[in-house]
Amino acid sequence: MARRYDTVTYIKLFPNTEGKGKAQYSNGNWKPYDAEQKTYADITLRDGQRHQVSLFPNEDGTISIRISRVTEYEGEDSIADGISQPAMKPIGNAISTKYAAPQPKAEDDDPDIPF
Repeated sequence: MARRYDTVTYIKLFPNTEGKGKAQYSNGNWKPYDAEQKTYADITLRDGQRHQVSLFPNEDGTISIRISRVTEYEGEDSIADGISQPAMKPIGNAISTKYAAPQPKAEDDDPDIPF
């Protein structure tokens, strides 16, 4: 079972330097941004759908939060899955094949048994 992580939205938080009792980081100007449509829009997080929330500290002292939808699917992860240029897909497939985990031998693959 493989997993795909589709970004739902990003949130950037800025450090608060004034006042006690405030959150260390906040953003009072944040607008919902749909990362899939690449525009400002309403965002829906559904019950029963898994999500991943990731926090990244930035060099400028801010914090970025990414919310991704986790989708499980049948298949194998491949380097070629992330390649959007059609001419480069065969190269990605070749690399995936070269570095793929070795497949276990079947019981009848024993070369010592003469037939």
